[in-house]
Amino acid sequence: MELKVQVRLIIFHFHHGGNDMIISINTIEALQQAWLYYDEVTFDTNDITFNEKERKFSLKFTRIMYEKTILKKKFLIFEKVKVPKIISSINFRQVNKMELKADQPDDWMEYIIYNQSKHQIEFKCIKGTVIILMVEELNGTIIDIGEKFFDDNSEYWRLARKKRKK
Repeated sequence: MELKVQVRLIIFHFHHGGNDMIISINTIEALQQAWLYYDEVTFDTNDITFNEKERKFSLKFTRIMYEKTILKKKFLIFEKVKVPKIISSINFRQVNKMELKADQPDDWMEYIIYNQSKHQIEFKCIKGTVIILMVEELNGTIIDIGEKFFDDNSEYWRLARKKRKK
């Protein structure tokens, strides 16, 4: 069974306390929900680690915290928003092997494929980075590990979102 997850939609399914967001990944559904939550995840290829002895994989990345969007002003059909970012990490345990192909110093996550019959998780990225993990089972977490911050790209105009009727 192969599962391809696009990193573009947002689903709020996590444990959240203060700045600490933790998502447990131990089922296909949990993996899908975790990655649907993220949009525009960027990372430095130097922040990919695999501890062969402990069988642990980690990828540190910057994510946009859409759940913390601040509305600054509205104009006609547009709204100006300010959206913080945070450093997060995806971690997998019981990893038997990691293959990494990275030609660029940084990249953007595009999607993840999980092939359950091969026990393989494959990360594919916009600039061509490919990470393949051979795992015994899905056993991971995604966690916020830094403080939220704003940068030069945190404030921008977008089409106004319609309010949902209750």
